[in-house]
Amino acid sequence: MKKLKLFSAVFIAMALMSSAVYAQYTTIYAENMGSTTTNTAVDDNVFQNLNISYSATNADVRATSPSANSSYTYYTGASGEANIFMTKDSASEFIASGISTEHFKNIELTFGLRKEANVTTLSDLVVEYSTDSITWYPITITGWERWKNGISDNENYTYGTINDMPTTSSTGWYFITCAAANNNIPAVSSLYLRIGKILGSDKIRIDDIQLTGEPTPYFTINEPTDGTIYGMCDSIEIDIDIQNFNLTTSMGAIVIPGDGFLKIESSIIDIVAAQFGVSLSSPVYCDKTTMMAINSLGKFVLPEGEYTFTASLVDNDSLVVDNQEQIVTFTVKAAEVATPTFTPEAGAYHMPTTVEISCETEGAEIYYTLDGTTPSKENGILYEEPIEISDSTTIMAIAYAECAIESKIAEATFTKDVTGINDVNAAAVSVSPNPATNVLNITANGYNQVDIINFLGQVVYNGKMSDSTVQINVNDLNSGIYFIRLKNENNTVTKKFIKK
Repeated sequence: MKKLKLFSAVFIAMALMSSAVYAQYTTIYAENMGSTTTNTAVDDNVFQNLNISYSATNADVRATSPSANSSYTYYTGASGEANIFMTKDSASEFIASGISTEHFKNIELTFGLRKEANVTTLSDLVVEYSTDSITWYPITITGWERWKNGISDNENYTYGTINDMPTTSSTGWYFITCAAANNNIPAVSSLYLRIGKILGSDKIRIDDIQLTGEPTPYFTINEPTDGTIYGMCDSIEIDIDIQNFNLTTSMGAIVIPGDGFLKIESSIIDIVAAQFGVSLSSPVYCDKTTMMAINSLGKFVLPEGEYTFTASLVDNDSLVVDNQEQIVTFTVKAAEVATPTFTPEAGAYHMPTTVEISCETEGAEIYYTLDGTTPSKENGILYEEPIEISDSTTIMAIAYAECAIESKIAEATFTKDVTGINDVNAAAVSVSPNPATNVLNITANGYNQVDIINFLGQVVYNGKMSDSTVQINVNDLNSGIYFIRLKNENNTVTKKFIKK
């Protein structure tokens, strides 16, 4: 039985957080190049982010000329230790692949740059992004700053724009900014960053690459999943996870403004309200208090049908925020009980014979009739044990199970066979020992085929009977009741035996 959550604890915890989460800038990605004691190929280096792929051309990882150490720091946040070294004159690049920027906007790129020669300017750099590693788009550098001589005081602090980087007495580390206002770095699940230099330029070093951005609100409907089919006995709750969005709070006359509401439109709301006797109707604008009230209702069941569940984040003017609307459709459907089966199958038999009825649906109850009338709970006999018949009989059976549609009606006619070769009948068939443990001996004249059938009507043994006596190894059969079915061209006879 599936169980779904109406509003998870994650959601409630998120709903209680401060609205300040939505407005602050957050670090999306930061890479300090790890730590090394020797020149190391990029492919062999252990980077800070193990889930990001790194590659390079004409570049490696080095520990020399760090951006900071115990004596100096060239910019705020300089990590020191390892950095990316790019060789002189050649075109070089360093690529980080697979950075998730989803659910962020106004994304800014910063990184540390070390000039190894005075002549190097920002125009020597190549800074780009891609969403597919094929097409690359430029990222505009908007400024730089540094603490000259690595001393963090006002006297040594200098800064400038892309056009006024110094070219005399200017080697060392700089903090490079690519402001969000001048760029359009996208929010995607897998972003590629490329930082390098042009052909013919002098050697440089790169360190402390960082992306920051403003979190955007979003939510996920974890359950029910779109297109799911639930049974009529499945307990259903809706599990919604909201991020970067603070619900407005109302407690009586007290209203604490937030970012807005979670709007829900679905007939589910009206059905649940009727079940629990609460005053709710679709659409409902959920603040924190309403969400907690809905969550406290717990699990519920829905009648058979098709359902649409629409949720959206709306601001305090009821306008959808950042296109945050999701629609989930699902179905509640009653399963049909499996049609009962008979063992042995319908046919001509020497009488008396025993018939068993089974159903593959777990927990199903079977009702049957012996007079040819349609079976039901009201007009039928509850099947509890095998049926012994002594004359031609038509058995009709139907099965019922909780939270399911009753089965199709099964019908089987068993006729009394009096023709038989040499007038053989069931009394002339010997089965021993019965119950049997390892070996079963069957003696009968005039039959050429022998089957063993289990309680579910499945043939578990099939063989030829060339003599009047056949010996069958039943050691591997599970304990229970079985039927032996003997056949020839004109007759079928069935005998029951028990396997210990």
